[in-house]
Amino acid sequence: MAQRSLNFYDIANGQHVFRVKNTLYKFDVVALSRNSEFFKNMFELSTATSSDLDPIVLPDNFFEWEFEIFALIAYGRPPAPDSQVWPKAGKASPLLLRLLELSRFLMSPPTRTMALNLIKARSFTFPPALLIHLSFEYGTKVLFIAAFHRLASSPLRDLTADDVNNIGMEVFVALAKVKELTQRHRHVVAAEEPIIEAHSSMCANNLACERDWHGVWWNGMGRFLLDGRNALSWTESVERFEAVEFGEMDADCRAKMLKLTRTGDAYAHSYNWITSVAETLMGGIAEELGDLRLGL
Repeated sequence: MAQRSLNFYDIANGQHVFRVKNTLYKFDVVALSRNSEFFKNMFELSTATSSDLDPIVLPDNFFEWEFEIFALIAYGRPPAPDSQVWPKAGKASPLLLRLLELSRFLMSPPTRTMALNLIKARSFTFPPALLIHLSFEYGTKVLFIAAFHRLASSPLRDLTADDVNNIGMEVFVALAKVKELTQRHRHVVAAEEPIIEAHSSMCANNLACERDWHGVWWNGMGRFLLDGRNALSWTESVERFEAVEFGEMDADCRAKMLKLTRTGDAYAHSYNWITSVAETLMGGIAEELGDLRLGL
């Protein structure tokens, strides 16, 4: 026998009784209709009353917890991102996907916005290919761009057939081109050291200083960046590079060039390329989705 909800039954202005699984809820028609086209259409098409003995039975794809979260949103009391309602870390991922599906079924933009914001905050717990798929489905740029960057930093061989199906062929081709371009840029950075534009006044042999700087760069940064077994990031490469021997290079020249290397990021261009490609792809997706785009 269905039991009344302890939190969502004795609600002010509650007119209709709903049954979800084995739990009864009583809600205000206005609050539900304001936040869901599903309920708005339901009440416009029917004037029938409901009670504990004759409730409005919602489809079996509803669960109590997600319906209660929708109710909190409908009544202007959405749970905070750090609320105990949400499980920790990866355990929340399936629940947030469920909530996102529910928002589509109920045609509830506030519920969809909350679900997407929570997914964005926990994006590291979702596979990037899935985030790309959600971006296609719900038109959110933030999920798409962050996921595209994650894919661009991972080997293509790690993508499964399901991953490729999720991201689509257009995104896959763009991803392959971006990875080739960034790899080529990595080669250029590894092979071409920053130029010593002006030597220290104490530098006794400018040619020897430049020669050793070139050699140390290639044997240090070049090796760190292009290591076939364990290529390092820019930051990791710089940290190791500072510890190598610099031959006859003048101490002041070495300090100046290390500072230049340390404060710069030769991969910033690659990051901008990836972002630009992602925005171009997502721009087309947003146009296709029209009014469904959230613009988060």
